[in-house]
Amino acid sequence: SPNGLNALSTLGIDFAELETQRRQLAVPCLDWSERRAHLRGSLAAAILTLAKKKEWVVGVIDSRALTLTAKGRREMSTIFGLKL
Repeated sequence: SPNGLNALSTLGIDFAELETQRRQLAVPCLDWSERRAHLRGSLAAAILTLAKKKEWVVGVIDSRALTLTAKGRREMSTIFGLKL
């Protein structure tokens, strides 16, 4: 949507550039370990990169798991209108 594209742009994500990548843009995916749906593709990768850069999430040692930081909880709640 135009609002979604504007929100991505405000966060510093270049949607037009994502569309040029070989990877699919946005695809639903079922997590193999937790059996929960999540997003995969170039958009998901860009959001993850942003979340790590802004220190919204931090990696768990010796794991692929991430932990949501207090900063991430606060900022994601505000930006995305989420109740975390």
